[in-house]
Amino acid sequence: MDKTQFGELVQRIDAFLGPSGDRSIASANRIEVALDDLLGEDPEFADYVETLALYRPEGGEFLIGERELEAKLVHLRRLLVSMLAEP
Repeated sequence: MDKTQFGELVQRIDAFLGPSGDRSIASANRIEVALDDLLGEDPEFADYVETLALYRPEGGEFLIGERELEAKLVHLRRLLVSMLAEP
């Protein structure tokens, strides 16, 4: 596990979730690509990659809105931080 890449992914998530965070599609895409590169082969993370791919801030039919993605990213961040803490 490359802790530097994990740390950078957590920082991207933090930037998205922050009070004046970048909630753009481009920001979600950067998180998606980084997550897929790091953990794309792990079925536990496949749902997160798909969710990020379906993100549109306004949501819509068959799309993921801002609030739903925010909740998923909070959970993903917890998972990543716990993985970083493992020896």
